[in-house]
Amino acid sequence: MAAINGYAMGGGLELALACHFRLLADNPKIKLGLTELNLGIIPGWGGTQRLPRLVGRTKALEMILLSQTLDARAAFDCGLVDRLVPPAHLLDDAMTMAQQLAERPPVAVRYVLEAFSTGIYEGLDQGLLSEAEGAAIVRQTEDREEGFAAFKEKRKPQFSGK
Repeated sequence: MAAINGYAMGGGLELALACHFRLLADNPKIKLGLTELNLGIIPGWGGTQRLPRLVGRTKALEMILLSQTLDARAAFDCGLVDRLVPPAHLLDDAMTMAQQLAERPPVAVRYVLEAFSTGIYEGLDQGLLSEAEGAAIVRQTEDREEGFAAFKEKRKPQFSGK
């Protein structure tokens, strides 16, 4: 998870692109972009691959080839960031989200992320196969048993990662 509270240019944005979630302080002064062409170089840490997956091919090409920067609202509107947060709440909101994620069943989370990545990078058929394999594995976990028991008992599950 990336909590962005300032400029994210070049490698800084590429680092944020590698995260599953990007929270951005809602500040009109903040700028995000892959402006490497201004230096005669190209994004070299995954920006040419990850940016189009978030904002689409045309917007990514515009941002990279023209060294276009986006303010907070534009970054949110095109899908570059997932949430705009009041600057004073950015770290608290990021920590709350991290805590929520930490409470999820770890084995199931692992297989969701694996299926997502497989589908994106290897195509739908491989993604569906990965999902089916993950579903078969998580059906055998103690976390699945805990999840169903908690549901029946109307309580919050306590996942162990087993």
